[in-house]
Amino acid sequence: MEQGFSIYTPNVVFSYNEENFAQWNLEKIDSKTKDEYFFTNDNTQAIAKAKSILAQATLGSMIEWNNMHKRMGELRNNPYESGVWLRTFGGGTSDEYNSGKYFEIQSGYDKLNEYSNFELYSGVMINYTNMNLSATDLSAKLNGYGIGQYFSLLFNEGFYSDFVLRYIYHQNEVNANFIPGNQGRLDDNDGSHNIILSAELGYRKNYDKFYLEPSLEFISGYVGAMDLKGDIASLKRSSYIPLVAKTAFFIGSQNQNLNFRTGLGLYADLIKTGDQILEDQASQRRYEGKKDQRMFINLGSDYKLNDKTRFSFEFEKTFFGDLNVDWSVNANLRYSF
Repeated sequence: MEQGFSIYTPNVVFSYNEENFAQWNLEKIDSKTKDEYFFTNDNTQAIAKAKSILAQATLGSMIEWNNMHKRMGELRNNPYESGVWLRTFGGGTSDEYNSGKYFEIQSGYDKLNEYSNFELYSGVMINYTNMNLSATDLSAKLNGYGIGQYFSLLFNEGFYSDFVLRYIYHQNEVNANFIPGNQGRLDDNDGSHNIILSAELGYRKNYDKFYLEPSLEFISGYVGAMDLKGDIASLKRSSYIPLVAKTAFFIGSQNQNLNFRTGLGLYADLIKTGDQILEDQASQRRYEGKKDQRMFINLGSDYKLNDKTRFSFEFEKTFFGDLNVDWSVNANLRYSF
């Protein structure tokens, strides 16, 4: 019998009675703590699918990361004091059990302050995120709402830095028919509260018609606990403080209106993600969080529509990680005034 994340097998003992008739008896298992008549084993298929949902939710926090170029496009040689921008991006994820799609829209406003050695863009932003998972016996949706503030500095010598602070609230809707005995829906009553704090430092070395741009970024903050409760089972991920190092190297063209750039890099977790906890009527199973590493490649373009308006577009894909983004596209439109 399957129930929750457990498989119950009755301890049925075959014997002959005094009249030499065969009989089957349900007998107590040798246990000093409680009366038990069933052997309990893991439902490995249901456990694997549940862990996949929690892993995809962790990936949902990761897709919220961004940097200066993804958010604002090309800023250099901009003579205007203020700007507004609109960014949209989306992509796909998959593993052995689920496939997912995500979409996010962001918008922001910033103001330029010029100093003797650098330019400072100070801005605010808002966002909405939607992520969907699907399988034959699963449907899940994540909605996210966020606000944030950023400070981007462009130094005269070619260095740049970017600092971002964001708050994002995630709410999940999950129907998990793969859990035996559960009535499908898993309730996420409280949602999860998340904070992203990132710091990026890079350097652009300019040549006649192209540039080289290495960068290093650290991403931290707070990823809130996730608690999905069903009739007889629950899925939980403990809260944790992430610390991720991102290294990247780009090469790009330098023309008056249309430019291209391509690059590659590495995301590396320096701290483990939150533990995964699966509960049913039989027991609680706890799986320790782990570190992950993934490489990425990126191909993008930037087009100057007029003196005040620029449009950028890029494609990105990650490899070799336990959690990967199969594909992602990012588009940004910025108007300066």
